[in-house]
Amino acid sequence: MRGPAWLRPVMGELLGSALLVAVMFGSGAVRGQLGAGTMAGALLGSIALGLGYGLVLWSFGGLSGAQTNPLITLIASAMGGQPWRSAGARVLAQLCGAGAATSVASRLAPLWAAGNATVAGTHGLGEAMASLGFVLVALGVAQRRDIKVPLALGAFATASFWMTGHATVGNPLLVLSVFVVRGEHDTGGLLTALGSAALGAGLAVAVARFLFPRAREAASCLLFVPRGLRR
Repeated sequence: MRGPAWLRPVMGELLGSALLVAVMFGSGAVRGQLGAGTMAGALLGSIALGLGYGLVLWSFGGLSGAQTNPLITLIASAMGGQPWRSAGARVLAQLCGAGAATSVASRLAPLWAAGNATVAGTHGLGEAMASLGFVLVALGVAQRRDIKVPLALGAFATASFWMTGHATVGNPLLVLSVFVVRGEHDTGGLLTALGSAALGAGLAVAVARFLFPRAREAASCLLFVPRGLRR
């Protein structure tokens, strides 16, 4: 039996965010175990992240939009893609899901140790560029009304991890998870990384409005749910 209509998207965001955090640490562990500085470690870790990211978006896209990122949720509402009243519930669900997965990862810290070094050390400029690219790719593909958004964003995650060695992909939830699991106390560095991700996302929206005539329509698809898949 189906649950209430309002609850399904919230549960989709909660579960999707939790799985995304698990994918991040898992791909980091793969990269670390094989050797972060080796070609095999970099390649397989990046592929693991991209495949996991794409599958999470594909699995929950039809349920909640699989936004799994507070910045994406705010952008979708700001561009008229969803009511503002739903944004708060989605962000709360994302935080709860990511928090639960982070708690589990913290208990498994010894197992993640090798991987943590490859996903942490977030840099402000890197987070800004990753966030900018992620949002641009999402809007650029979604405005075409096809079903390739999960594939495109999974590929972007692969490329981002390959080039930077950090699996956070400009997502504030993932940045927070890394800082918590590693026991970081650099509040200034955390705020810089979060602010940079927000700045990159905001710049991406401005560029998308200029480049893509149907950027607003992409937001009306909730970025990750092309019209052909909406129920």
